[in-house]
Amino acid sequence: MQSKRTQKLIPPCSLHGALGELQETPDEARVQVIRYTRVLGLADSYLNRHSATKTTRSSTYTNRHSRQFKWHALVAAMTEVAWPPKEGVSTPTVSVQDSVFAVTGSALINAPASFVFDILLDTSTYPEWCTFVPKVVVDEQPSSAASDSPVLQLGTKFTFFAVMGNPGSKQTPTHLFISDMSTPSEPSLYVSSVTLEASPMYTTDLSNVYRVAWKGDKIDFYAKGLNVERFHEVIVRGQEHCEVRTWEVMGGVLAYIVKWLHRKTLDRKFDEWCAELKAFGERKWAEGQHQGASVGESGL
Repeated sequence: MQSKRTQKLIPPCSLHGALGELQETPDEARVQVIRYTRVLGLADSYLNRHSATKTTRSSTYTNRHSRQFKWHALVAAMTEVAWPPKEGVSTPTVSVQDSVFAVTGSALINAPASFVFDILLDTSTYPEWCTFVPKVVVDEQPSSAASDSPVLQLGTKFTFFAVMGNPGSKQTPTHLFISDMSTPSEPSLYVSSVTLEASPMYTTDLSNVYRVAWKGDKIDFYAKGLNVERFHEVIVRGQEHCEVRTWEVMGGVLAYIVKWLHRKTLDRKFDEWCAELKAFGERKWAEGQHQGASVGESGL
């Protein structure tokens, strides 16, 4: 069944004609054209900001890579409604009505979705890229996994040592467990199909997204007064392109205290999380591609 949120994509070749007839264009198509031109500007801005620091092996690669990034940015904007949705975000654990506040972040990444998702699940990489959570301890793995594995799996219990201040400052332990895991090969039913179809928050097509969620493990007094769940979606935007969306929703009595003390800090930390995951993922993917090319050349 086609999603209620699916929108028809205006191809690039029709952009100028559509702009010329904007006043006669139906409202729905007009919105698409405006969104298209807005994101085109954002993509150009992104490329201009990063071109000075981005090193590639040839100008031909740079031009091709830039065009690919721009196109996938456009596809992301044209085929999805605005995210985060204006009506707010929620999770199966914390509804919109029960939410005290929520934090969101997103990033377009020039690396395959499966590659970025593996980084997100492998807690041994966090010291290399995540200043918000530079230390993760896996406390318990499900029976299907090796007990000493650093990779998050459905049912894994773990502790984030979060840094709310500057890097190197005090770490605060937060006890969590994986509540959901969905991949194109093994889609999850944790979020119902009805919710997927109705809510603009989630990616409807489970064959096109990698998803993981974790929530608070209420093993101490502080956690008992806080309902919290965080989602990540890593959405396929092309063979070597993806979009990461993350949101955390908090409810319960203690959520009001967290909001008062840390709301602005958490907003900043989520932006940093996405930016650092992007930088690390793109660097690791580029290194792997370069090594693969070197091996191929040496074998000739």
